Amino acid sequence: MPGMPELSGWGDEWFPAGAGIYFLSHANRKPVISLFDLQTRKVRPVYMLEKPTPEWIGGMPVSNDGRFMLFPQVDQSSSDLMLIENWQ
Repeated sequence: MPGMPELSGWGDEWFPAGAGIYFLSHANRKPVISLFDLQTRKVRPVYMLEKPTPEWIGGMPVSNDGRFMLFPQVDQSSSDLMLIENWQ
C-alpha cells in the first residue's frame, strides 16, 4: 500500500485498529509507536517509548475509541547463572 512502511508479516509489531494501523518502528534506536492512517495514507508518530520492547511484543491492542493502547516495555532484564555439582 503506498505510504505504508514495510512491516513484519507475523503481526507482532503492528495492530490494525479503527481507520489505521498502529506499528512499532525502531528508527533512531528508540522504539516509536506510529499510526498509518488508511484515509490519508500518511504516517504520524503517536508515542516514543523510553525503554526497549521485548523481542516478541504479542500485539498492541487499542481501545474502541482509540484513546488507550497496551504495549510491552522492558523495565529490567536479568538472569541467574547457577552451578550445580554432582547432578544425577
